[in-house]
Amino acid sequence: MDRSPSCSKKIIISLLLQIATTLIIILGYEAYFQSRANRASAIKFDSELGWAPIPHKISPANLYYKFKLNSLGFRSQEIDPSKEHILLLGDSVAWGIKTSDNENFSFFLGQKLSNYQVINMAVPGYGIDQAYLFLKRHIHKLNPKLIILMIHTGNDLYDTGSNRVIGKNKPLFVLQQNEIRLFTNKISRFSCTNLIYGSHILRKPFLSSLKSKLCKNKILRLDEASNVIGALFQKINELSNKHQAKALFVISPSKKDLKVEICRHNSSLSYCQAFRRLLFSNVKNQNSKNLQINNFKSINLKPLGLASPLTVKSILRIEWGASIIFQDILKASNLSYFDFSLVLGKTKLINDLVSEIYVDNSHYSAKGNKRFADNVADWLYENNWINN
Repeated sequence: MDRSPSCSKKIIISLLLQIATTLIIILGYEAYFQSRANRASAIKFDSELGWAPIPHKISPANLYYKFKLNSLGFRSQEIDPSKEHILLLGDSVAWGIKTSDNENFSFFLGQKLSNYQVINMAVPGYGIDQAYLFLKRHIHKLNPKLIILMIHTGNDLYDTGSNRVIGKNKPLFVLQQNEIRLFTNKISRFSCTNLIYGSHILRKPFLSSLKSKLCKNKILRLDEASNVIGALFQKINELSNKHQAKALFVISPSKKDLKVEICRHNSSLSYCQAFRRLLFSNVKNQNSKNLQINNFKSINLKPLGLASPLTVKSILRIEWGASIIFQDILKASNLSYFDFSLVLGKTKLINDLVSEIYVDNSHYSAKGNKRFADNVADWLYENNWINN
């Protein structure tokens, strides 16, 4: 009888030791893979921005494209105070992921605008909100002549309208009494999202639904996101004016958005017919007067052979059509913009040439970046925004 409590105590201690050992192994495993990921990453945690670039970071030796960040974390040379600066804001498309430093948009724009220093302040994964906050943080260190915000139609609606992107918490602006305010003032390194989505053990696809249930994130409706984005555009424009600079908003289409624009102008192209069938293969009653699909905005589809507009209700899973949404926001805001899809859409690019411009559905090849930069530079010269 006297031994029973002693045995129970030993069993409890043994179980606690096993649990502690398991936790230590799990933490060690996670720490190892987190350390390995950090060595390859160009970003670090930031309580205001969610994440920020690492100053002086150089691409790993085994990475097929090469990059080098300066002392401020920009993908550019060190700041030249003797020159006026053209600041480029945006996400991985503007940053130039999958292309080396001499193959991205900012490099080619710098070649065309050699009297200025083009400073690449884009950060992979950023929404428009983070780009604005990043500009606010650094603009006083620079001498801006022009600020270019590159808007990517593939994900900027969602990335700006959600407080979780690429498995990380990020700032989110909401509209309150006609003013935008941050939904949360500070981001915790140890938030549910940052811990659960950053876990190497829990990264398996079949755990996605479990992770989303454990870590609830806030997602704005399309109308809310559109209003917030319009307000952010105005904030960037006001910040530019405050520093005696101009702001240009550049729309960068996803591959699908570009194909739609090309087919709107050149519906007789052979691949446009196949693309039309692919886009609308899941649409029921295509000839209905009240055609509606979740996740699509009202768009004129007559050039593609459909009389009725599609209607968007959500910022989730928008695969194409966001170009029109951003055009509408910029027009309503009376801001200057350049839409790459409108320029290319009027040319008879065949499917193979479209594929040469992109390396995936979002990012440009060196050839695509050069063409994009050349078109933007031409617009700036034609509209007398910069000097020869």
